[in-house]
Amino acid sequence: MSYKLKKRDCIVKDGVKLYRTVAEEDNPKLGIKKGDLGGYVSDYDCLNSLKGAWIFDGSFVSKSKVYGHSVVNSGCYIKNGSIIKDNARVRDSIVDNAVIGKNAYVGHSTIENGATVSGDAVVHTYRTSEYNLEDSQINERCIISGNVIITNNAEILGSAVVIDSDKTFVIGDYTCIINGVINKPSDLEMLKYCERDGVCECMYTDANGVKMFASSDEAGVDVLEEAE
Repeated sequence: MSYKLKKRDCIVKDGVKLYRTVAEEDNPKLGIKKGDLGGYVSDYDCLNSLKGAWIFDGSFVSKSKVYGHSVVNSGCYIKNGSIIKDNARVRDSIVDNAVIGKNAYVGHSTIENGATVSGDAVVHTYRTSEYNLEDSQINERCIISGNVIITNNAEILGSAVVIDSDKTFVIGDYTCIINGVINKPSDLEMLKYCERDGVCECMYTDANGVKMFASSDEAGVDVLEEAE
């Protein structure tokens, strides 16, 4: 699907001039018709719509790239060299110098400072009978990948890596992971991290509902003792 820029329909955001996109042909899969208005971009390099990518009205992409069947829904600000690729979906979020890719879904969140979210990961605000997800933040070179759900104002900071390809892994309830590395914690359901005296520790509930303490390092998660 091709598009054009409306040079007379422009705005300035953080000192960068952005131009309105207009679809030049239909895209039934996304419900787009020729002539529909899209979001604003700084130049044609921001959006490769020929491979199914699109930026919907109400979003802004500044000096960043959206391609590979990815969709930026309304309410987003993608900026400072960010990349949205490989069937990623973003809604109502700020992505600042970060990468969202490989089927990841990000909503109502801030992803910034070199962070990467990919591999079917979900960072989103919504409510179900099982999860209550609200306004998470991921930044500073973090990598979130696999079947990971970030919930309830969780913060993933520093150079943390969270990967789980075996089952859904939930990080929730104001979790803070700082420079921790968690690799396939397949028996963990909920994880709460804190940094004490330079040591990264956590309290979590295992598959049997037992609350446990653990510490983490680059090798993974080592259980210390059952919590009181």
